[in-house]
Parts: sequence; C-alpha cells; structure tokens
Amino acid sequence: MEAASIATNVIDKLLRLLIDEADSFREAIADVELLRQELEILRDLIETVKLLAPGAQPWLSEATRIAQRLESVL
Repeated sequence: MEAASIATNVIDKLLRLLIDEADSFREAIADVELLRQELEILRDLIETVKLLAPGAQPWLSEATRIAQRLESVL
C-alpha cells in the first residue's frame, strides 16, 4: 500500500473518531444541563419547604446531607 493511501485511511479513521467524540460530548452537555435544571428545581423546593413546612426539618436535614455529599464529589 502506498503512503498516500495509508494517509487517507488514517485521516478517515481519525475523522470518524473525532465525530464520535463530538457526538459523545454533545450528549454529555445535554446531560449536564438536565442535571443543572433538576438541581435548581430541588433548590427551589427546599426553599419553599423551609418557608411553608417548619415540621419538615428531618427531611431538610437529609436533603442538606445529600447535597453536601454531592458537593464533595464535584
């Protein structure tokens, strides 16, 4: 096989790999955005519970503990 043919094959394979990686990256961005939206909803829920349900302290304590664990992972 001549050098030009080998170079073409390498370029084709690299291009396919880059396209696959770009697709994966786009999917990851969408997943992160969805997670951000869900966490904002949870934050708003916690604030609402603090105001409207003072008896929910055990639930709030558990939610705080989980949020702290998530924060330490990130």
